[in-house]
Amino acid sequence: MQQVTGGPDGPARDVSGATVSPTALAPFMRLLEEAGPAPVQLAFDRSLAVLERWGIAAVDLEADPTMRVPHGLAIDMFEVFQDATGDPAAPLRAGFKLQRGDYELLEYLCGSCSTLGASIACLSHYYPLLIAAELSLERGEERSEVRFRITPGLAAPSAMNEFALASNFAMSILHLELNEHVLPPIEVTFTHAAPSHAPVFEELFGVPVRFGAPHNALVIHTRMLSHPLRDADPVLHAVLKRLAD
Repeated sequence: MQQVTGGPDGPARDVSGATVSPTALAPFMRLLEEAGPAPVQLAFDRSLAVLERWGIAAVDLEADPTMRVPHGLAIDMFEVFQDATGDPAAPLRAGFKLQRGDYELLEYLCGSCSTLGASIACLSHYYPLLIAAELSLERGEERSEVRFRITPGLAAPSAMNEFALASNFAMSILHLELNEHVLPPIEVTFTHAAPSHAPVFEELFGVPVRFGAPHNALVIHTRMLSHPLRDADPVLHAVLKRLAD
């Protein structure tokens, strides 16, 4: 677990050093807007309080698009969004609200790869641009697992894993060349026990979802790794890779 200190005598502090790009929260904004003005206002008010507790000024966050926030602050924001919507499935639903461009450099870097497999490898290497997490590919003859986990040693609430797999799934759909050869995932697995909103998972993913599994993973047909992306561009990819590095 990351260690967080703070209180009346000073701002909260995440001494783990792990940081998150605020762009990771973009899909939540869309979910809140669809929920209506009351949840938006509630989330806004509580977000300001969270930022103040962490010693971050909202104006600075808006002025500097490259600013990063502590991992612990991101977890606090997940809780704010859940409370504001009154929906325990809010992080999961938010992941499916991802739109093209939400993840900026990381998304276009991975989206300019030639195939899904190359994109997964790229995301695996550059995931820390978004959040302190690990993505790995376990390739089998017929089925492969794209596994996700928050960097060991950091707090990893179930909501964060749910959001990650949902947004990774959504980003893949946005950038795949959609044709008759596209195969849906075989299943989606989570390490945590089935939550109260378990029925929502299969409704959104459209495939079987299993809880209490060894890994948080999107289980896909191995042949999908060679499926092309719609915006493959080796020249653009090389330029973006230099920026990402």
